Amino acid sequence: MKPKSTYKKIPLWLAIITNINIVIGSAFFVGAPKIARVAGAIAPLTWIIIGSLMIPLIAAIVQLANRFPFAGGVYVYAQRTLGRFAGFLSGWGYFVGMAIGNAVVLHQITKGLLHIGFLPTLWANPTINIFAFDFILLFGLTAASLRGISVLKTLQIAITIFTFIPLLLITVLTPFLGKFENLFAIPTQPAWLTITTPLILFAYVGIESCCAIAHSIENGKKNTGKATYISFAITMGVYALVQYGLMALLGSDAGSEHPFGLVVSKITTNPQMIFWGRKLVDFSIIVSYIGAVYGIFFSNNWNLYAMAKDGCIAGKETFFTTLNKAKMPFWSVLVQSAIMGIFIFFTNSEDALMNMNDLGVFIAYVVIAIAFGIAKNISTGYTWLIGILALISASLLLGICIRQFITEGIMGALPFIGILVVGIASYMYTQKLK
Repeated sequence: MKPKSTYKKIPLWLAIITNINIVIGSAFFVGAPKIARVAGAIAPLTWIIIGSLMIPLIAAIVQLANRFPFAGGVYVYAQRTLGRFAGFLSGWGYFVGMAIGNAVVLHQITKGLLHIGFLPTLWANPTINIFAFDFILLFGLTAASLRGISVLKTLQIAITIFTFIPLLLITVLTPFLGKFENLFAIPTQPAWLTITTPLILFAYVGIESCCAIAHSIENGKKNTGKATYISFAITMGVYALVQYGLMALLGSDAGSEHPFGLVVSKITTNPQMIFWGRKLVDFSIIVSYIGAVYGIFFSNNWNLYAMAKDGCIAGKETFFTTLNKAKMPFWSVLVQSAIMGIFIFFTNSEDALMNMNDLGVFIAYVVIAIAFGIAKNISTGYTWLIGILALISASLLLGICIRQFITEGIMGALPFIGILVVGIASYMYTQKLK
């Protein structure tokens, strides 16, 4: 009789809530008031109309996930269809981009927790205080990831509960206290489409994250795609409903900088209850950021693992592919943690870093769309159409990102380009040795 393995796979429901927690975070909570200010009464519909542009790209990713249900996601899809170099280009850019974006969001979490008084002031210098807690949180994030699926399950359930506090509060109150005419309190601007498109598309980025851990999902060949589709549909519905509720409840105040906490004053006039209610809402929003960072960190490790396993990373192949007792790639986790630690010191330029995050992810999206277009044995009768539409969606995202770099200064892309070049040089060195 064989000894029973302690390694458990991720059930479908956990893959779904992990994906949702990755996506519903800062992009929505920061973007919703901005979209209200610009789109006015049609703001709720924009999440569905513009969000639908992501469907062909998601369909392409899902079909590739069904075809290649292995660790590594974006790297594997490109490597199996376009070759090793294309796989490395997309995988390395995606890995680094996600790590950079995570560093920025982690820094925002620290500032948010300090702002609401959840963290103490240990040092008189506020900058030192923030950076100290950045690294304390990074250590906790690294430790949790190294514990594997058992901790993933516990944390994702807790994060989901907190994330949905402000969302459920708005959804429950809207039928009783919301007014449809409040949607028209903010006029729709003529340029609403061009302004809201990047905000909305970026709010869906990361929906493919569970594909990087397809090997860890129960019946990954079937459930990885199912988790992606279901989480995307739920996310789109939540975005539209909460945007509607926020505007129906608050009217013009829905376009203020921090409107979610204002909803508490709709159910009570007690100052203490309003104060602590808003604290709870603010804390719940910050927890949603934590869910995004943790989910991305957990899945992103496997992109580096997959590249190292194929011999695309300099050094011993076993170095990055060594698994600990929890079946996590130990050194890949530490390397991602180190990259985040480095970029935490540059978070005074948050916009530039987030643009680098977008650049890495959107380059991978374009490569994936091309990979889907030429992949063999894809079980759909509309491969060519989905491929073209996916390439258009990915190119649109990449174009928006490049436009931001041109507007804000192309120098902001140099750190990412530098890391990309170093990675390519490392890749070329490993191939020369072979």
